[in-house]
Amino acid sequence: MLSKRFIGAYNKIDKKLRQLYNVKSNATFPDTVRRAAASSALIRKYEDDLIDYARLRNAIVHSSSDDMTIAEPHVDVVEKLERIERLLGSPPRAVGTVAKRAVCFTADTKIRQAIERMARGNYSNVPVLRDGKVVGVLNNKLIVEAVAKRLDVDVDAYIAGATIGSILTPEVGRLLSRI
Repeated sequence: MLSKRFIGAYNKIDKKLRQLYNVKSNATFPDTVRRAAASSALIRKYEDDLIDYARLRNAIVHSSSDDMTIAEPHVDVVEKLERIERLLGSPPRAVGTVAKRAVCFTADTKIRQAIERMARGNYSNVPVLRDGKVVGVLNNKLIVEAVAKRLDVDVDAYIAGATIGSILTPEVGRLLSRI
């Protein structure tokens, strides 16, 4: 029976979304989907379908009796819901080669160099690496905050000499010192 497959996939999606996005059990399924869609491209892609499926689920569960189901989903709907459930359980992995190398900085990169590269490439966020591992993200806000704190000194000399590692968050600074 298609309605049993539909309800099974629906319940698995509901449970997984609540776990992944820390949604309380008293939240409605549409609210859970909306919250997940804010963070997940997969859920965002299927958001409208999932909310429609919540209405169908309610018709099946609340308006049916033991001997009669008021609504029986179409096979295409059930297969689509099961596909979403599978994708949520194991999203596809990116394969192939990267067309061009990603821009990254090290914690030792001078702030001036970073500003120039970010401006040239129109980047607002760039990963910061230490021994090949990401230890932070340099962004425009961090640079502006660091420069603003030093407006009373020679800013040009500051950005020419200071490193990215010196303006990352204190947690990252502690991490850098341990590596």
